[in-house]
Amino acid sequence: MIEPTLEVVDWLNGNRPQDLWCLADRPTISEEVREKLWRIALEACATGRNSVQGYMIISHMQQHKTLPLSAFVDLLHVAEKAELETQRELAIDLYNLLPGPWVGQGDASENLRRLYEIARTETPIVRAIVQHPLANESLCVYIAENSDAPDILTEIVNRFRWSATVRKAVIAKGRATGGIVRSMLPCIGKAELVSLLDQLATREPHQGILILKQQPPQLADEPETRKNLYVRLFEALIDKDPYLAYDFAKLVRDELGESRIRIDWIVEILLGVVKTDSGLLGRVDVEFLFPLEKDDWRKFLQVDKNPHRAAQLLPQIPGAIEDAGVRRFIYAHGYRTCVLELLNRYPPADEKETRAAARAILRTFQPDFLEVLERWPELKAAIRKEDVAELLTSEDDEIRQNAIFLLGDFSKGAAE
Repeated sequence: MIEPTLEVVDWLNGNRPQDLWCLADRPTISEEVREKLWRIALEACATGRNSVQGYMIISHMQQHKTLPLSAFVDLLHVAEKAELETQRELAIDLYNLLPGPWVGQGDASENLRRLYEIARTETPIVRAIVQHPLANESLCVYIAENSDAPDILTEIVNRFRWSATVRKAVIAKGRATGGIVRSMLPCIGKAELVSLLDQLATREPHQGILILKQQPPQLADEPETRKNLYVRLFEALIDKDPYLAYDFAKLVRDELGESRIRIDWIVEILLGVVKTDSGLLGRVDVEFLFPLEKDDWRKFLQVDKNPHRAAQLLPQIPGAIEDAGVRRFIYAHGYRTCVLELLNRYPPADEKETRAAARAILRTFQPDFLEVLERWPELKAAIRKEDVAELLTSEDDEIRQNAIFLLGDFSKGAAE
């Protein structure tokens, strides 16, 4: 097989540049031809002309391990001057060169830093930089100071957890995660741990609680500090995720050595669940609700978001449904299941409650409210014409028709 010459390379570059990669695919080409192909590839990437062919030449030369040792630095130089889209393409090529010998030509740490500047928004590339054997402590400190990605900060801590400088840079970001704190635990003191747990309070408070449960030695002789941290983290968890706070409530109670979950925590958790429209309400433990007293559960009558969820919760609280104000609230906001259960358990006690129950039937049992009202004639008798007015404007024909029938019954009653 005849080996290509420089003249062949020049002719292909001028007439058929799309075929140059075929030469790069031949591992036996001469050193001068290899150098020529490499310069053509760099120029193609730098100018944007025939850039696809440039990338293909680079790919095939890498595959056959014929890239020059200066390849990484050469590509960095081109990438730093390139447009943004070209930079992204070159960053991938540079990423692919990380496992080879090319990074180590010159100042390896500086080469990796330059790649980071080009690809700092590309998490897989930044992770590979941090994991690279030639990435030193100062480079990782620099990346930690300039990165907000928890995954990257975790990688840095995993490599340099024993470095006080690295820990300081990560802690200063204020973006600690449970993984970061656990990785640091063997080599930090009390002050650092408390600072990290404070950060978890704003990001992952449940992770902070789990870390405290492991009884870190830094707090072994600090029972009050541990209790204060538990309270701080749990109250942050209530604000952030009341559903998860419900699952952690008994754990925190036990860790604090208290006999029951604090009433104000129960109320705040349930109010949060109501506001977030969570499905938790269907599985709340009676033991969780039992300590609530009138001053506690009356707060649920004042919610302005998702009052139907409060109406679903209130009947589960021991003693709450015996309050007339609670029953009227359920009639005003509850879904048909709540309304029907309430009617069966507690028939209306007075005219005011009867009127509330009657309006609840019209609101929740559409379009078949007539059928339901036949079962409770006292509710039907409590309905007024103004209660029916809104139904007459409904877009549903059956609802309008039943409203007209109901008005007809009013007319018959007046005639009699």
